[in-house]
Amino acid sequence: EELRSYGIDAPIGNYSFAVSSERERKAVMRFGFNHAGFELNYGLYNRGSGIYRAEKYSGIFTLAEDTTFYPHLVLSASHIPTEDSSVAIRSVWDSYFAQGNKSFTIGTYIVTPGIQFLHEQKASHPLAIPDSLSLRSFRFDQLTPSVDVAVNPKIKFGASAEFRSEDSSRNGSFLPISDAVTYRFSSTLANLSGFSSQLDVGYRRKDYSDSISKRLNGGDVRSLLLRWIPRYQAANNIISIDGIYEASEQRAARAER
Repeated sequence: EELRSYGIDAPIGNYSFAVSSERERKAVMRFGFNHAGFELNYGLYNRGSGIYRAEKYSGIFTLAEDTTFYPHLVLSASHIPTEDSSVAIRSVWDSYFAQGNKSFTIGTYIVTPGIQFLHEQKASHPLAIPDSLSLRSFRFDQLTPSVDVAVNPKIKFGASAEFRSEDSSRNGSFLPISDAVTYRFSSTLANLSGFSSQLDVGYRRKDYSDSISKRLNGGDVRSLLLRWIPRYQAANNIISIDGIYEASEQRAARAER
């Protein structure tokens, strides 16, 4: 437990000692198994006397990949309730994350399929209207399947597709705002006769279902990103050359009458 008072022991202007002080508590528990680990966290933060309060409950589970059965796996969750009487808002922020992948040897190639899921939701309510969401509320879901292919220790390729849906507060409740998909392709060349490079290509499409958000962002969005990072390093480090090239293009489709 930690108490911070900033040396203030008497009221200053409109702020008393109680408003200016902070109290923080933290607790951690860890468990370990053969291939797995588990961690639990708790945190409590107070500012002033009933001015601001936040708690955090979180946990993370990890599983290490082996060469036969177990995949690489990460699972985490957090729950953060807060209350701020200075703006009369109570919020609950929940987050869930899962990621897993597993490597397989197919001929001379090492293929690693994977998947990642992320969910976040922040529900904020005015203290006077607990059943109505404020404009600070949002939530989204994101799913990303991927695959990496190692041709040999020097040449690797990767591809992924990220699907994301976003909701926001409208008239006191959650409504769909947008759907987006992002495709990524990458290739890596490592130290082939001193030459290395990384090439990344991404394409993103975002469509708005909410007319207000669509108007504020100029319509549905299409964007393309290209990045190339070459490097050459001669033997004995006599010569070393690094470079980077980036190009991007974004278009917004506006509705016309």
